[in-house]
Amino acid sequence: MKALVVYYSLDGNTKAAAESAAEELGCDILALEPVKPIPEKGFKKMFVGGRQATFGEKPELKKLVCDPGSYDLIILGTPVWAGKCASPVWSFIDSCAVPERIKALFTLSGGGDDSKCVRQVEKRTGALKARAALFDARNPKSSGNGEKLARFIEAVRALIRGEAAPSPKPNDPESSRPE
Repeated sequence: MKALVVYYSLDGNTKAAAESAAEELGCDILALEPVKPIPEKGFKKMFVGGRQATFGEKPELKKLVCDPGSYDLIILGTPVWAGKCASPVWSFIDSCAVPERIKALFTLSGGGDDSKCVRQVEKRTGALKARAALFDARNPKSSGNGEKLARFIEAVRALIRGEAAPSPKPNDPESSRPE
């Protein structure tokens, strides 16, 4: 099964996780880039990114360097802004001809709660088979990201092989797979 990691990153946290996943899985990677970049610092960063996420704005993306339609499985990575996926990720999902192939999601957030983001993605793509909620590198809880990302990668590896993703541990809120 041919897989593609698609991600958007503003601070580099999501990029690092995406690159690690793509390398471990041996699959291609695609960075989403808005035509008009989102400010990277200060008040404008929070204002523009938060506003876009809150109001469901979908910025125009630069031309994609590959065709997501030529992949069997799409692994999506996004920061969580105002409880939602980053706006460039929505642009991708809405313009993607094969959103049903998005079966794995990893998120990065300051607080770790990605439940609203996950529900929104599943509403547009169908049920996710693997997921991981990672913490922003500035959060002390980010020390567990490596283990969570490794479990996520193993779940995705099983999907690529055509197997069911490993079952989560009972009552494990840090599971790499939704219940």
